[in-house]
Amino acid sequence: MKTTIEELKREDIKKIFLRRLGANMIKLEAVNINVAESVSSDFTETNISFLEKEGDSSKVVCANETRAKGFLDGIFKSLYEKYVSEYHSLSNIKLINLSVSPLMSSAIKSIGTDAKTSVTVVSEIENYGYVNFSSTSRSLVYSSFCASLSTFEFYINCEKCFYLLQKVFEDAKRRSREDVAQECVRDMSFLTSVNRYEKGKKV
Repeated sequence: MKTTIEELKREDIKKIFLRRLGANMIKLEAVNINVAESVSSDFTETNISFLEKEGDSSKVVCANETRAKGFLDGIFKSLYEKYVSEYHSLSNIKLINLSVSPLMSSAIKSIGTDAKTSVTVVSEIENYGYVNFSSTSRSLVYSSFCASLSTFEFYINCEKCFYLLQKVFEDAKRRSREDVAQECVRDMSFLTSVNRYEKGKKV
């Protein structure tokens, strides 16, 4: 599959994460997801758990009995409610669509029911347009979970990195280190090309 301009830009920003945050990058990894639906209810109940890694620390985060309008809404709602109070820029993200592409060539069974599925979660970043995060597995639900985790992981690290750069920039200005200050400005310009950051923003 061809790499998109959006993906190339995201890879450049991830390189900034590596340089600036290093081991302090947040990583979110799927552990478990259960989805319960009934024809007698308009709601879907999701129970998710995932690993949150930062530096040498790792913890399992759970969000149980989330009621939503479909499993993807439940996943997004759970992640949003978990992180938006700490990372205010996440309030700019809105779930838009889910794109599913079965990869029939990956099937082992002759009837093709075990084919892998490529899932793309489409979100809108307020004033910045649409973004796509994808994952492939043999489960539509699991792929959707992983793609959603990737979305939140990326934008959480954007905010962490932006405020770290602000501190480094202010310190560089105090020490008259224009070279360091200019490096910070350059890196912050990459981060502000994908979202905006406002401390204390109401959510």
